[in-house]
Amino acid sequence: MGRRAASALLLGLIPHVVGADDTPRCAALTALVEQETTESVAPDEIADLAKRLNAETCGTALTQTGEHEIHCRWSFDYRADTAVRHHERLAARIRHCLDAIQVAPEQGVNHPDSFDQSFYRAGKISLSLSLKDKASLQKSFVFLRVGGE
Repeated sequence: MGRRAASALLLGLIPHVVGADDTPRCAALTALVEQETTESVAPDEIADLAKRLNAETCGTALTQTGEHEIHCRWSFDYRADTAVRHHERLAARIRHCLDAIQVAPEQGVNHPDSFDQSFYRAGKISLSLSLKDKASLQKSFVFLRVGGE
C-alpha cells in the first residue's frame, strides 16, 4: 500500500470532526473565495490571506482566458507525511467550510513526479487542490488555486 493510500485509510478510520476550533480556518477559506470574486486584489490583502491560511505564499495570476485566480502554496520535506495530512485537512475544509462538491477534471494530468489533484465547485467558484512531490527539489508542495467559472 502506498504512502498516500495508507494515510487516506488512517484518516478515514479516525473520526474527522470539523467543529468550533475550525472557525478561523473556515473564515480564512471564505475570505479567499470572497477575494476571488472581487475585480482586483491588493498585495496586502493577499499577504493577509497567506498569513490567515498559514500558507508559505499566496498570489494572483491570469488564466489563459484572461480571468484572475488566487493561488496559495505550502511546502514540506520531500514525501513527508505532514504534506499528505495537510492536503487531506484542506480537502475536508473545502468540502465543509465552502460546501464544495468534488468534480471530475476536464483534462488529464501528465506529470513526471507524484501528483494528486482534486477539483471542487462552490457555487460559481472552482477550486483545485494538489499535492506534488518534486524529487529534484527534495520538496513536497500543496497548492490551492481558486478561480471563477
